[in-house]
Amino acid sequence: MRQALILTTLDIASRQNNREHHAIAALASRVERLVVVYRRRGLEGGSALAGAPPRIETRAGVTYVGVTPPLTPREGLARDLTAVRRRGAAALALGLDGLGVLRDIATILALRRAAARALAPRLGPALCEAFGPWAVTAALPLRRAGRIGRLVYVDRDYEPGFMATAPRRLWAARIERHAAARADLTLSIGARLAARFADVPGARVALSPTGVDAARFRPRLRALPEPHLLHLGQLAPWSGIEDLLAALPRIAPPPAGLRLTLIGPAEPGYAARLRGLITAAATPHLRIDWPGEIARDEVPGVLDRAGIGFAVFRPVPLRCHAAPLKVLEYFAAGLPVLALEGSEAGDLVAATGTGRLAPCTPEGIAAAVQALLADAGGYAAASARGPEVARGHDWARVMAAEWERIGAPLGAEPHLRAAGPVGLAEG
Repeated sequence: MRQALILTTLDIASRQNNREHHAIAALASRVERLVVVYRRRGLEGGSALAGAPPRIETRAGVTYVGVTPPLTPREGLARDLTAVRRRGAAALALGLDGLGVLRDIATILALRRAAARALAPRLGPALCEAFGPWAVTAALPLRRAGRIGRLVYVDRDYEPGFMATAPRRLWAARIERHAAARADLTLSIGARLAARFADVPGARVALSPTGVDAARFRPRLRALPEPHLLHLGQLAPWSGIEDLLAALPRIAPPPAGLRLTLIGPAEPGYAARLRGLITAAATPHLRIDWPGEIARDEVPGVLDRAGIGFAVFRPVPLRCHAAPLKVLEYFAAGLPVLALEGSEAGDLVAATGTGRLAPCTPEGIAAAVQALLADAGGYAAASARGPEVARGHDWARVMAAEWERIGAPLGAEPHLRAAGPVGLAEG
């Protein structure tokens, strides 16, 4: 295979540190031509219903095609509408989810059409990495037509977790299973994601974990507990921040210098609520800072100044299946991590000895913070272990192992196992 295709529903042009960006860099160095077809973020007004023409550009030798299918409103509109119109919110959510199924179909068709036009027939069938079940569904007819030679499903989200109603969750789960059954290989980014395909006939599933740019972070090994908690990433109702704000005043006596820093964006409605909660939680013994979203090059410095990385989100299925990049960035910086028990993030922290687990309750979080700060030896050991774990998850290593799994040199058949997920270290 001389060309490769990446299909994704992530607007990679407006993001900067997702798995797709690292996959693009890895594939671009291995094929003559790389085409990336992605769904752009939604639009305001009438364009959200009608869609927009594809945006095509070439950067660093890679062809990018951004599609805006019909029925693509701005991000977060459905959540805003159901939050504002509390009366009748269930009926509204059902209606929006019904439109969401049509949007999924429009996305599949738009990705398929754009890929068919962008691939170069002279280079033969393409290797395709399809991120998410909608992208796999878009790719299947292209494989049947001989335009795609090998189809890899990159399973990086629990798709039903995004859906508001049971009918659409069932629809998303069915499409996920359909994708895993028909892809030549499914690469799940976490063990919990991979496990849900264990009973899918024909599914060939391997584990390809979340990575991190370990070299971007200067590890600072903390010898003594530091009572400065940091949350990195989006702030949303599921992120556990409300429980954390209720937990910190419960720590008695409060440790000297107790501090919380929140880094990340929030949608307008939730941001207003969160500001009120922050004001109410602040005391003379607790400093809370929320500068909002910051530039990527500022993140290492923020991590360096913190003492505990926070990843105790509410136990919703979407988050429990997630393998958050921020946890690995905490590790890379030498931050002991507080993670949710019963989640992919918690499983990783428990397996590597890089912090403590807690339930997402004010009492549970307060107890875990107190225990971590009171155990100087355990705190120092978790800090020292983090950078070592991060180096094992460096993106270069993850992508090299992934390429071996897919098949190198080009044209070689990948080594696959049908009986459940396997780790990258296995043959």
